[in-house]
Amino acid sequence: MKSLCIGLSSLLLTVGISPLNQYFTEIEKRWHSNHQYEINYVIKDKQTWEEHYKKYHNDKVPNIDFSKEMVLGSYYGIKPNTGYQIEIKQIRSTDYALEILVEKTTPKPRHMYPEVITNSYHLVKTEKNDKEIFWIDEKK
Repeated sequence: MKSLCIGLSSLLLTVGISPLNQYFTEIEKRWHSNHQYEINYVIKDKQTWEEHYKKYHNDKVPNIDFSKEMVLGSYYGIKPNTGYQIEIKQIRSTDYALEILVEKTTPKPRHMYPEVITNSYHLVKTEKNDKEIFWIDEKK
């Protein structure tokens, strides 16, 4: 019986710290924005969202239900060609934090890319919460 209690205690501790994938929906992923710098955003209210979107994008502001959702945005900044891409690949959730995995692609050696200035970005929405957020860059 003693080993069963120890086993259950270990299982309960593990559940609290093991990250689970959190569902998210893409808002948009494009090559161009008016954002010049590499930066990540967490937006939790409508006013901030509308100000942000109007400042960095030229389209109609997408509708988000901020009573239930928040926006995560990752911007790659100004780059010299289309070999640079950015994508939010995964959101992992623990009891106390969210880990946002961002894949940053750089040009492959000896490949040709159109020489066009890009400012790629990726915007997603996910369940709103007050957990601490950690951005993890994965180079590809």
